[in-house]
Amino acid sequence: NVRRGTTTASSSSSSAAASASAAAAEFLVALPPPVLTSASTNVADMAAIAHIFVDPTGCHVLASARNGEAYYLHSTAQKAVKLAGFGPNLDGTTGCKRVVPSSTDESGKSTPRQLGLAAGSYVTAVGWDRAHGTEGSSKKIVLGTSMGEVYEFALNGSDHGAATSSSSRSSSSSSGSDEGLPVLLHRFDSGRGKEERGRVGGGGGAAHTVVSGIHFERPGGSSVPSSSSFYQDGPFVLVVTSGMAKRTRLHTFHTNLSSSSAKSTGGAFSSFAATFSLEGGRSSFIELPGSVAFADLLVCGDDFSIKTETGLYYGNIHTAGSASIVRQLSAGGAAESGLLPYSDVDDKGGMALPTATAMTPNHFILLCGADDVRFVNRVALKAIQNERVNWMSMAKMAGDDHIGAGAAELLMDSRRPDQVWLRKSRCLVHVSSSCETRDEWMYALQKCLDNGRLLSGSTSSSSSSSYDHTDALFEHAASLCTNNLQKAVVTATRAEFHLLDGSVDVASKFMADCPPQLLPFDKTAVLLGLQSLEIKVPKERFLSKNAQDALASSNVGLISYLSSKMRLAKVKDDSVSYTMVASWLASLHLDELSRKSKTSIDDTLQQKRQNEARVLSSHNYFQQVLSSNSGNISAEQTAPAILGVMGAHDIDASEYAGCIGSSSDIGAAISASLDGYFGPDGALGAIRVLSEAPFEQAEPYYYKFAPSLLARAPMATVKCFLAKYSEGLSPSKLLPAFMQYDSRRKELLLSKGGANSSEDFVDDNKASVTYLEGAIRLGCRRTAVYNYLIRLYSAMEDEAPLHRFLSVHIPSTLSNSGGPSRRMRSSPLDMNYALRVILKTGRHFRSAVKLYVALGMRQKAVELAINVDPSVAREITRQSSDPAEQKHLWLMIARSAAAGGSDGKDVVASVASVLNECGPDVLSIENVLPFLPDFTHIDQLQGDICLALTAYSSEIEQCMKDMSKCEQVCADLRKEINRLEVSSISVAESAKCASTKTPVLSQESDGDGRYVFPSGHAFMENALKDVVRPHLNEQQSTRMENIVGSIDKLLVQGTNNATTSGPPSLRPEEEDRLENLQCDLDGLIAAECPLTGAIMIESIDKTFADDDEAYA
Repeated sequence: NVRRGTTTASSSSSSAAASASAAAAEFLVALPPPVLTSASTNVADMAAIAHIFVDPTGCHVLASARNGEAYYLHSTAQKAVKLAGFGPNLDGTTGCKRVVPSSTDESGKSTPRQLGLAAGSYVTAVGWDRAHGTEGSSKKIVLGTSMGEVYEFALNGSDHGAATSSSSRSSSSSSGSDEGLPVLLHRFDSGRGKEERGRVGGGGGAAHTVVSGIHFERPGGSSVPSSSSFYQDGPFVLVVTSGMAKRTRLHTFHTNLSSSSAKSTGGAFSSFAATFSLEGGRSSFIELPGSVAFADLLVCGDDFSIKTETGLYYGNIHTAGSASIVRQLSAGGAAESGLLPYSDVDDKGGMALPTATAMTPNHFILLCGADDVRFVNRVALKAIQNERVNWMSMAKMAGDDHIGAGAAELLMDSRRPDQVWLRKSRCLVHVSSSCETRDEWMYALQKCLDNGRLLSGSTSSSSSSSYDHTDALFEHAASLCTNNLQKAVVTATRAEFHLLDGSVDVASKFMADCPPQLLPFDKTAVLLGLQSLEIKVPKERFLSKNAQDALASSNVGLISYLSSKMRLAKVKDDSVSYTMVASWLASLHLDELSRKSKTSIDDTLQQKRQNEARVLSSHNYFQQVLSSNSGNISAEQTAPAILGVMGAHDIDASEYAGCIGSSSDIGAAISASLDGYFGPDGALGAIRVLSEAPFEQAEPYYYKFAPSLLARAPMATVKCFLAKYSEGLSPSKLLPAFMQYDSRRKELLLSKGGANSSEDFVDDNKASVTYLEGAIRLGCRRTAVYNYLIRLYSAMEDEAPLHRFLSVHIPSTLSNSGGPSRRMRSSPLDMNYALRVILKTGRHFRSAVKLYVALGMRQKAVELAINVDPSVAREITRQSSDPAEQKHLWLMIARSAAAGGSDGKDVVASVASVLNECGPDVLSIENVLPFLPDFTHIDQLQGDICLALTAYSSEIEQCMKDMSKCEQVCADLRKEINRLEVSSISVAESAKCASTKTPVLSQESDGDGRYVFPSGHAFMENALKDVVRPHLNEQQSTRMENIVGSIDKLLVQGTNNATTSGPPSLRPEEEDRLENLQCDLDGLIAAECPLTGAIMIESIDKTFADDDEAYA
């Protein structure tokens, strides 16, 4: 029977769990009866369960019996299933058979393979697929047996569930089906196992090599997707073999991807076939000391351990990729491996072989006997905790006398690697360490120091990689720390390690990170600076020879330490400490600079070059230190202090610039730079100070020192000004400096006859133009900048820059109104000023013409262009959209063409070309005849004259036709007027209003007006107003109301003036006004019949009644 269930236990390492019989979810699962054969002697012993294996998911259980049978139980099944191919079949025959696969290798040979376990063997180890196993399937797994064989197998919950019986599985196996049978991959006692050949016990005696542990990983770990080809890179397999009188060995197997066998293996062969084949696989092994019956292989993460006769062998498996695995094959696939002797675990040195072992991420757990549990730290490799389990008291508490009997074992949970359980009989005890990471950092730190001691005697060829490894160990120790105090101890120890090794610069950085309680500032700084001052170190402070030599050679260690402290002071906003450290640091750098600059007469050329390189390096580093002070919180206090240090070392005044600039005294920095050097060098230093200083502080000094900077380095100053334009440097405020510079250029040019460059003044005729052009290109919209640039352009002999500038900022065409366009009105270019400046020079007329056109003065532009370039004048004339203006301009061009001819023929030809270019729609022959001489041959104008006469005849005929049409229209109008004067409309006595249905001619309606339309419909005046009013627009409706109000007002006034019961009395002018108002009202409401006119047509898409009326 197999007992299955869950057991709840206390988390304390010393308390026992409740008895398994008390678990509510516990029940027994009956196993199928064992198969008896003729060779069976002791049935009870052979059918006993030897091992039970549970996969990492907890869903698949494999039970192995000593007679070779194997049983499978799924977490959802109610009964166990006997697996085919394990042990004897139901008919008593062996389950092992050899078959020939359907596929062949490259040589064309078919290699037989064995299906099923060999007779007499049983499963002793299982390698689970931790990365891809699921609840439904375990995927491919590797099995080890008691006869040193390795098989490939798979467990499938759907195939081996409760619905599948053992008889059906066995019958399918005996019927010849090979599906679901284990496949032999490797045998250690024979076949390929060369490692056993020729050794004692390897020839197949009574004792066999037992596979006591199997573990496999895939290259890349779990990053390989499960949907991809499972073994495209081949698995990496660890196999442990042992046995009485047998060697304990750790075997590694890996697929050789370059072999043809690995590429061609497939089909009937399993996925592990290439890994264990002679051609496709690579293997190696490590032989461990001693011999044990069963060497357990335990795996926790990437670490493993093996129980041997003399100690615990441990190591680390690297599975990051195929290449890293292959590199580890020479060492058996294990990195950071070693052997932990059992004697080191016991203080008395008399510890025997442990009963069971287990692993956690930080400890080895050894069970000595049945009740002694020892925790061994994996870093320190020594026992740190001992626990003893009182089984007798647990038996009394549980009321089970069987607890104290039998062997005990340690159980691990792959899903919770820090949890370990101790099982004896039916009782479980939680034996994990109370604090898994307790003192782990301390042991890791001790390992770093031990590794450092080993490195002190190593050769230089391997020291670099070894020191990198030691730094990695220090980082690992720091990562294990749980509080700041532990981290400070690790940092201080690391600093001490590097100091004793001679790496002073590295040690000083870690010293700066230590709190003052461990490494006080004064003592640390004095220690790092004593050797350079040739002061002996106190006797109580030990320094190695390497450390003494490194400290005596230079101040690099102290400089590095102070630099780190200065950064920390800046982060903490400690201005006092920052100023003190910065001043000390500046003094050290200047000492280094002066010491390295000293040379001897006896120095060789190479030594002199080395000294020069060192001086340059120190100088650059010192300048970097000065520039690092810029913009920090304590610049105002730091810079004066550094300035005093520099003055004490007699540094040139120009060296003060960067330091003073960092203290916000930018004006003094620029003055120091300008006074320190004459010519461009001083200006360049001042420009550097301005560029490095914060713009908000430096902006006033740009305007103040602009004349001096332009005089010494004009182009460099221009580039600096343009670079700061985007930050807000105003071109308008810099304009006086450029005007002063240009004025001085002219004065020097007149006084020295052209040689106007000196030490204090550099003449550059492009400086001002370059800056102004650049500022405009960057987006400057100041009119003063544009005007000054126009002035500079006008002073040049070449008109091309001026004309190009105007072409960019003046459109080629005008607006429709003939004046400047909206774009030109919003342009910062003052065209009137530009025109005055250009005309004053008496040259650059092409640019003046362009300005005339932009200002809308086409006549002026044409007058000037006729004398400069007639083609430009004609182009301007064609752009005019006003016919009268265009005709006038063409007449000006024609007059100029006629006046420029030397004889009559030339004049006629010039005038004819003008006529042809403008076209007959603008000018005709009679327009230009006054410009021709009195005696002119008209041969060249004959065609134009004929065309003019033909056009006149056509116009006369068209006028006569129009007059005839007008006479006919007038006659028709007279007839219509006469007809309307005599026309009349008859209204019946019974006629009713088309809107109100009241009689039109009744006496009740005498006070209301009446309207009769040619269509026969009659309306009362008020009713007609109501009908027409909705169809009038807002203006017409308002007009009608005003007219009605005026008429009513006049009628009321006339009624008041009339005699009793008489008609209204109005003056003649009031009667005329009333008649006009009535005519206007008639035009609004009686222009057409509402029932037959446009009102009816517009209302055709409307309903006959409103919605309210339709549903009333």
